[in-house]
Amino acid sequence: MGVEIMLMQSDRPMGCVKVALYLSVIIFCLYVSACQAKADPGFLTLTSHNSIKLELYNQGGKCSIRVNGASQGRELGVPYPCGFVRVNKKSGAQTYNYEGVGQVFVVAGPPAEREAYKDSGVNYDHMCSNYGQSVIIQGEELTLRTSQNVSLGFCHLLGFDEKAFYGFAYPVE
Repeated sequence: MGVEIMLMQSDRPMGCVKVALYLSVIIFCLYVSACQAKADPGFLTLTSHNSIKLELYNQGGKCSIRVNGASQGRELGVPYPCGFVRVNKKSGAQTYNYEGVGQVFVVAGPPAEREAYKDSGVNYDHMCSNYGQSVIIQGEELTLRTSQNVSLGFCHLLGFDEKAFYGFAYPVE
């Protein structure tokens, strides 16, 4: 589906042409907005802590993160689309701070297919992914932990208890 804008000579006053042009631009913007909404199933891709802003974005099919709007980001080991884990749709990114480590966030990848949720203990509305990775901010330094692949282990809208975050902060390697 495309939007075609055509300007023709007309007996109509210039005001009609301007209105038609404005309407075409509005329709185009709504079309682009609708396409972006389909690509993003409601994942939290922007968050901040103190003066640090974190943004998740698509870089060649991989989830990448940039800090404070930098032009260059760092690629995560999680496929795109991705988002910060949170407890529910209305909450911000779930995070915990650990002395000597920093502020820990978790990024979840794309949700698993609906069939994967059968007999799993979580439901499709939690938007669970098989892929996740912890991201740590200490001062202005960004640390990426090793990405993990756990069946339905990273739910965008379910969050983790504090013990899990402790494990993300102090992984056994």
